[in-house]
Amino acid sequence: MDDLKIKQNSDNSKNFKKKKHSILIFISVLLKAILILIILAIFLGIIGVLFNHFYSKNLDKQISEIDALNSKAIKNVTETVEYGSSITYNDIITKLVSENELVKGSKVQIYVNDKLLDNTEEYVFKNVGSNNIKVKIVCDKLIEHSNTTVNTEKQITWNVVDTKKPILTGVHDSEIKIGDKFDVKSGITAKDEVDGDLEVTVEGDLNLKKAGTYTLTAKATDKNNNETTQTFKVTVKEEEKKVASSSTSTNSSSSNKTSSSSSNNNSSSSSNKNSSSSSTTSGSSSNKNSSSQSSGSTSNKNSGSSSSGSSSSSNSASTKAGRLALAKAEAKRVVAKIITAGMTNYQKAEAICMYITNNVASQNNQSTEAYKTNYGNEAYAALVMKIAACSGRCKAVTLLCDAAGLKSQHINKDLWTHQWNRIQMEDGSWLTIDSQIGLVTEGKHFLEE
Repeated sequence: MDDLKIKQNSDNSKNFKKKKHSILIFISVLLKAILILIILAIFLGIIGVLFNHFYSKNLDKQISEIDALNSKAIKNVTETVEYGSSITYNDIITKLVSENELVKGSKVQIYVNDKLLDNTEEYVFKNVGSNNIKVKIVCDKLIEHSNTTVNTEKQITWNVVDTKKPILTGVHDSEIKIGDKFDVKSGITAKDEVDGDLEVTVEGDLNLKKAGTYTLTAKATDKNNNETTQTFKVTVKEEEKKVASSSTSTNSSSSNKTSSSSSNNNSSSSSNKNSSSSSTTSGSSSNKNSSSQSSGSTSNKNSGSSSSGSSSSSNSASTKAGRLALAKAEAKRVVAKIITAGMTNYQKAEAICMYITNNVASQNNQSTEAYKTNYGNEAYAALVMKIAACSGRCKAVTLLCDAAGLKSQHINKDLWTHQWNRIQMEDGSWLTIDSQIGLVTEGKHFLEE
């Protein structure tokens, strides 16, 4: 019995040792595996670091190259633009980006004063001074195995100026009587191309109770302090005194007596001569007719003189026909100077408009009476005298268009308001020009809107 127990204990001891040995072997193998994994992880880590270093360096290089190429495609072009003018996305792209130099797949974004424009939108410049144009070029998905986006930006400053003055219309001389009610602003309006309708102020002294001629000044100022002034006169007259009817009757009676006396004398003379002889009467009558017609003869001489000199006076500034002839001659001379072969109708129209704008001053003394001496409403004033009202400018534009072979229209020709022209293009459309302010547009005049 004891031997059996000893044998069992011996077997248990052997089994325990075997299990212990197996556990030790497992642990040893496990430790070796862990060590191998640690070594492998370290190796892979080193490989990863090296790979990332070289890949990142290559990525930075590609990004730098893309940024440099797209940056070069942005042109640093500064512009001075007119207040109220508009520009489209495509206009800016044309001015500021060389699209053929962009990296393939790049997209261009345009910001004007931080406003992002889409490719169908227009931007209107309403801030005088510096305006920021930002060109942003976005390039993505061009680098393999990377979601990196390359953004290239450049800021360009454009200067906005307001050079166009408001337009005053309806300014004209007036004549009133003492005691009449009179509004100095009546009929006078002011409008700016961008700011629209403006307030009109009138400066100067006017005494409606005292006869005299008063000079007043109408003035309009836009938001950017461009000012237009135009003077006009108001004549205050005393009421006309009625002439007594008895005086009129006396004058009439006196006139009748004189006429009767003259008639009797002539009759007597004629009677005396007739009693003499028929031949004498005939001769006397002939002489008398000759004498009595002396003033008529003088008139005929003057008429003859005028007729013989009509060709020379036709080119004289003393007559309206003469001034028109001189204006036509000057129009031909100007067209020969400013219009060249190969010009489009648009280019011709622009040249004509700018010639009048740059060479003709504004005639502020605008009234029917003033036009008798300053001819401000005639083409002659603009083309020869170089100072005219808007009506004279428009008539000058018409003559210049005729000389250049262009079809034109004179807008508001017979109205006492601001006037301008339209000139026909090759395709039948009409170009609007206002030579007083240098406006050339394919749309309507802003006064029509």
